[in-house]
Amino acid sequence: MLRKASGIEFYESGSGQPIVFLHGVGSTYESFRYQFGKISGRLIAVNIPGYGKSDNLELYNFDTIYEALRTFIEALGLKDFSIVGHSMGGMLAIDYACREISNIKKLCLIGTTPYFGGRSKEFEEEFLRVRLEPIKSGMKMKELAKISSKKLTGPKVSNEVIRKIEKQIGSVKPATWEASLRSLVGFNRKEELKLISKPCLIIAGEHDRNAPVATMKKMHNSIPFSTFHEIKDIGHMVHMEAPEVINDILEDFFEEPKNG
Repeated sequence: MLRKASGIEFYESGSGQPIVFLHGVGSTYESFRYQFGKISGRLIAVNIPGYGKSDNLELYNFDTIYEALRTFIEALGLKDFSIVGHSMGGMLAIDYACREISNIKKLCLIGTTPYFGGRSKEFEEEFLRVRLEPIKSGMKMKELAKISSKKLTGPKVSNEVIRKIEKQIGSVKPATWEASLRSLVGFNRKEELKLISKPCLIIAGEHDRNAPVATMKKMHNSIPFSTFHEIKDIGHMVHMEAPEVINDILEDFFEEPKNG
């Protein structure tokens, strides 16, 4: 059942150690449905601001999203909790960890990078143009979803997963889509990765064009207590495309030590 706290809509299942799940641009809390009931712990999957019935932000950037998440986390009384972040959600997880590392128990980064863009302004402009021009030209989000879903996945993705991705993207408000994408511009925590002093799990998809394996390996090499997994035959939607593999990795990572 969906609930809401401090303006953030979320789905919660299980009990035990709290694990907060943060989705990416165009996704919703539903992207983690394959993890619910498969991983031990108190799983809390949020709709980040502007998604689902979570409140919109007048100014949409990493500072304001952080404040919204911080207030939400305080409202739930979460301390010494873990975060699983995918894509933009992984960037938000990195950002939160850089600000609140003492509050973090473990960190899992899926299909994400510690910075946005390339070496030139042209990259950022082209990135935004490709993703925003169709909407500005009158394309509906449901139409865009059919195009985007194929670009986000690997060669062996199932039709079921494609449909779920399309449903999520199709549900996003155009204004939220644009605000989310624009918020990525300028994000860079690359130099602060060495300060992440908690266990960190990094998972990359072989065919991920948004968060390439090589970039994620460099991130792994920069985070002191990190482990790295590359999952073959899949794209950017790692946790949806190969849930059984991912769930086994996550369960091992989050397993609590046995008493005695």
